[in-house]
Amino acid sequence: MKTKIDTIFKELKEFQPKNKHELEAFRLKYLTKKGVIPALFNAFKSIPNEEKRELGKSLNVLKNTAQDVFQKFKEELSHQHDNSKKDIDLSLPSGFRNWEADILSLC
Repeated sequence: MKTKIDTIFKELKEFQPKNKHELEAFRLKYLTKKGVIPALFNAFKSIPNEEKRELGKSLNVLKNTAQDVFQKFKEELSHQHDNSKKDIDLSLPSGFRNWEADILSLC
């Protein structure tokens, strides 16, 4: 189990999503109820009591790290998307012209 935790830590450190779809795939793989990390918590129940303290700490750190990675990239990708939006007033009719700018340019 310790090797699985170490492998997942390595995957978390190397994770670099290019888009929201990859980030969602990360969330589904690691953080959902049927994901890898909850499966480790289920397997944790059958571990001998002597090993539970160390592995429990490692599992909690792993879970928190995965959540932090997800939140970090979620914020980064949403900021990239926000910056790419143009300031367009969608409530204006399609043939609208800015008459004030035209009049001021004539002066």
